[in-house]
Amino acid sequence: MKSIRFLILIQLLMIAANGWSQGFLRTYSINGFDNSSILSAISTPDGGYLFFAETNSLQEWLVKTDPLGEIQWTQEVILNGTDVQADLYITPDGHYALANYVDNNFSDNNFLLFDQQGNLLKQVDFTGFARVAMTSDGFLVSNRVDVHNYKLFRLDWQGNTVWEKNKTTNYLGLLYDMTATQDGGLCLMVAYDSLGGRAPKLIKANANGDVEWERAYRFQGLDFYGRIIQNTEGDFICANQMAFSIGSTVFAASAAGDSLWSKSIGIYAFGLCQTADQGYALVGDNPLTSAINLVKLDNNGLSQYTKMYNTGNAVGFGHQVNPTPDGGAVIAGRLNFLATLIKTDPFGNVYPNFIKGRVVFDQDHDCQTDAGEPALQNWTVVATEASGQEYYATTDADGFYEMNVNIGTYSVEAHLPGPLWQTCSTQQGINLNTPPDTVLLDFQVQDSILCSLLDVSVSNSVLRRCFDSYYFVSWHNQGTAAAFNGQIEIVLPPELNFVSADPLTPVQSGDTLRFDIGTVGWNESGSLQFKVNVDCDLTELGQTLCVEARITPDTICYETQNWSGARVAVTARCLADTAVEFRLRNLGTVPTQSLDYIITEDLVVLMQGSFNLNVQEEQVILREANGTLQRIEAEQEPGFPFNSFVAAVVEGCGNPPLSYGLVNQFPLADASPFTDIECQEVVGSYDPNDKRGFPVGYGPEHAIEPGTDITYLIRFQNTGTDTAFTVVIRDTLSAWLDPASVRPGAASHPYTWDLTGSGALSFHFDNILLPDSNVNEAASHGFVQFRIAQRPDVPLGSLIRNEAAIYFDYNTPVFTNTTQHRVDKDFYTVLLVNNPGSGLLPVSVSPNPFSERTTVSLSDALPEGAMFRLFDQAGRTVREIAFSGKTFELAPENLSSGMYYFEIKDNSGRTRGNGKVILQ
Repeated sequence: MKSIRFLILIQLLMIAANGWSQGFLRTYSINGFDNSSILSAISTPDGGYLFFAETNSLQEWLVKTDPLGEIQWTQEVILNGTDVQADLYITPDGHYALANYVDNNFSDNNFLLFDQQGNLLKQVDFTGFARVAMTSDGFLVSNRVDVHNYKLFRLDWQGNTVWEKNKTTNYLGLLYDMTATQDGGLCLMVAYDSLGGRAPKLIKANANGDVEWERAYRFQGLDFYGRIIQNTEGDFICANQMAFSIGSTVFAASAAGDSLWSKSIGIYAFGLCQTADQGYALVGDNPLTSAINLVKLDNNGLSQYTKMYNTGNAVGFGHQVNPTPDGGAVIAGRLNFLATLIKTDPFGNVYPNFIKGRVVFDQDHDCQTDAGEPALQNWTVVATEASGQEYYATTDADGFYEMNVNIGTYSVEAHLPGPLWQTCSTQQGINLNTPPDTVLLDFQVQDSILCSLLDVSVSNSVLRRCFDSYYFVSWHNQGTAAAFNGQIEIVLPPELNFVSADPLTPVQSGDTLRFDIGTVGWNESGSLQFKVNVDCDLTELGQTLCVEARITPDTICYETQNWSGARVAVTARCLADTAVEFRLRNLGTVPTQSLDYIITEDLVVLMQGSFNLNVQEEQVILREANGTLQRIEAEQEPGFPFNSFVAAVVEGCGNPPLSYGLVNQFPLADASPFTDIECQEVVGSYDPNDKRGFPVGYGPEHAIEPGTDITYLIRFQNTGTDTAFTVVIRDTLSAWLDPASVRPGAASHPYTWDLTGSGALSFHFDNILLPDSNVNEAASHGFVQFRIAQRPDVPLGSLIRNEAAIYFDYNTPVFTNTTQHRVDKDFYTVLLVNNPGSGLLPVSVSPNPFSERTTVSLSDALPEGAMFRLFDQAGRTVREIAFSGKTFELAPENLSSGMYYFEIKDNSGRTRGNGKVILQ
């Protein structure tokens, strides 16, 4: 150390304004350096906190705060090397002690003493890996020399050496950590394995430094960082990071070194402490979550809770955790590269205030919560703070919800699942500026109209050629009244042969299964499953098979603003491998407006057209079957309450089939709750624990348009050695997705779900009794599906990334792959061609290419009101020209050189010609 100087300027950034002793989350930008971390933090006798922080410029700071985390003083500390861990202590005379550990075996590890204002009193340097622990009469220091030798030191309260002893052991790969023991001695945790596998070993020495015992433990494959403490019962609790997978091993040994228990947790643990309830808190990070992670275990190593602390999508890293006098904990770390200090209560809650309440069905419309009124389960409550920060909670079976929030002003609302519901007060404002505080806020939800609204979902885990496969169907009445004579129709492709169903038996007619589900009460759900066999002779690997579920009654019994009553439906089929037939039909009660459609071949838009249909009128479009994927997408009548488009697809029609695996690139036309379409590719083998997002999206970046809903399918398999009794899936949603829009769907097993924090979605499969794959491979699989909408006004180019963690009982979580979608527009390749027999007129452009102007000529004259539209190669409209007659001139004006496509429509909106031009 060269000097200590007072810090001239500290800029404090408060992510949570004005904390409280019960809890807070604060980030600090120290001396203008945003890239910083807090490596260690402890409580001080005056109720405040002391922390040690490091910036990316290798500057270190000792900082003292008051109980609210407000800075009282700072001192800069000059050290050598990059700190990886640090410990702080308070001596009996009120001085502060700092032990820092660097990442280089040949750099100095420092022991420093400061007075109560941070002025340096003493510094001792130790070359190589060293660890420090405070005892009842001073400090003990361990120092690794080489793989067989280490030193032990005892220091007095002033940092003077009392004794120094040289020690040997058969192997000492790394010096993980050291703790003082209740008898005044110490216990080292070191890496021990002559083959370099980094298994841990404990070395226990007495107060004089004499070694009493050494014990090695067979937890192979542990990484550089580790922690050890001795609990109040005298047992040793140790945590080591895993080297080859995400997580850490926590194990306990008795005072004599005998193994007691071990557990794997799903974070890289850097900090460990015993809590007031005799349990253990561990903090660290997980590369797949954007948060500081806290894991709480009880005294026997059983999980109690996991908390993730973040600010939006900030990158998080937890360094250390220490208990606080009120039974909570103080956590040192960083969020978004800002030094971060977190104070929690005994239950891991950060914020001092709670919003609690109940959501009930106010059937008598008196805006009161009356005895006997039904609770509303799985309703989402959203609290929005003035800064825009959102908190979510879902109601339980009794309608209760709870959210832990920071102080501030909030607008709270119960999210309405549809137009059939209304609340007495859509939003309620509350003020939480005097912590700690709890606001009780009930919501009385009423029917705007008594009507049923059924929602159906169908999904399966995998389709394997020549194997049986199970489909699972779930339904829910989102309406305000019971639905009578309910039926579900399942339309199967020819390649799937129906085998059986449970618990209902269907009536089969050709490729359609009809299930009678009877009366479905409001807020009531149900489920069934059916088994099919994937036909060996009719399927190929990579082929996509789509199953459609339809539920009735599907009456829309409420008025929809600006909807005329027309309703477009579209079908597609392969005719003897020679032609593809598309049919557009108006199922509504009035004629449609003039609407557009496009036809895509594989991933290229080849044809555009228009249609307007009378009631029950059809328009048929025939195209040559050439083995590719052919898809039609047409506009729905404006104002229709569900989907804004309809679509149908035929894959591989032609001989031979040329294109498989492209169906899910596009969104399916199943936004209506009355319909759900599930498309899966036939596979041979697959990853049993994964996450898939549909539509897959266009191209390598998986482009989707703004407003496109995403359906996620999370699959899991018990590949352990015993039955899994509980499976929990945790999914922290992307900031670009709207948590309030979550629609849980079909799953392989019964589940409950909840939404907490700023968008943490969880699915709980309790008592699932999932056998391991060695006992029953077929039954060892499971899945869950959910649908979610994008937030409004997501910026173009935004990436929506998502992954999930799957927990089998108390085992280390299994992490899925990360799905990705890019929000974009005009990404389809456009190559318009004439379709024989479509009514299109021959069009000539001369000259073409052109530079100054060109003449567009048609074989027949068009009446006044005809429209010429010019598109760039991304499909964007760049010019519109109204004309009449057979010819008109096109000038470049502000257009750039390149190729453009055009379309000509008559005054009724019908497409009469198209082509391309080249501007030089």
